[in-house]
Amino acid sequence: MFPVFRKIRDAAEKEKVIEAAKADNHNFRFPTHVILRDKEIIGAASLGLVPLVLHWSDSKKLHPKDSLFIPRVVDSVMETMGHTAYWVACRQASPYFHCMEKLGYKKTWDDAGIFLSGTFEK
Repeated sequence: MFPVFRKIRDAAEKEKVIEAAKADNHNFRFPTHVILRDKEIIGAASLGLVPLVLHWSDSKKLHPKDSLFIPRVVDSVMETMGHTAYWVACRQASPYFHCMEKLGYKKTWDDAGIFLSGTFEK
């Protein structure tokens, strides 16, 4: 049977999706859609719920103190846009990559340079 891909209907179903992902060793916190086969959860997707922030900093001109200030400004701007959570991409080659968690970002996957940030309860 071909899988069914549909929007998650309520908070209880969302929690079931999150738990199914955890049981499969995946940190999947913001699902919007569920993938089912024979009414069993076999996957999920997050489509457009959490925005992605891309940021460039001049490697010679941005000072270390700026690195403490800028994320809080981004939090504020994103919150005024109605986003209390957002993804931040950071290349492994970036000098910030190994400092992201110290700067308050939550690492989402060990093998990806995407971190979670925002003003939500982490």
